[in-house]
Amino acid sequence: MPTRALMLIPLALVIACHGEGQEGVDTEGGVLDAGGDAGPSPEGGVDAGECMDAGDGGRCGTLLVDGLFNQCAKIGGYVFSPLSVAVGEQITISSFAEDAEGDPVTFRWSAPDGEFSHADAPDTTYRCASAGDKALALSVSDAPDCVAVAELQVRCLDAE
Repeated sequence: MPTRALMLIPLALVIACHGEGQEGVDTEGGVLDAGGDAGPSPEGGVDAGECMDAGDGGRCGTLLVDGLFNQCAKIGGYVFSPLSVAVGEQITISSFAEDAEGDPVTFRWSAPDGEFSHADAPDTTYRCASAGDKALALSVSDAPDCVAVAELQVRCLDAE
């Protein structure tokens, strides 16, 4: 079954400290008060809006987080035929994947043995090298640490 993962790309973090007793500090649209209420930040980040006593007399601060978020590519499905073949024969496989942001998607097929005609393409053929049940794995990615994996089972029979 296809899996879906989310990846967070490194974020820029800005911390602005305000002096003691600066209740109602205006952060140009995002207002922070001693009660911890905060409005939206004009930079598009998140205003944490909390005052904490860290041994500095209860200084208030603003935490702005800004960055990019990537949704990993998702395997939409695959079709293969036939379900079993003799060793040396081939199985035709077709797959598709999508990325919500439209990023390019890479494909990679792998198996414990045998070979793929195009191991880095969505559509390929697999040729059995030995008899037995084989787990063929499809990995799709739109970033190095953002990989979705699906596994399909095929059966390779002794050649007669």
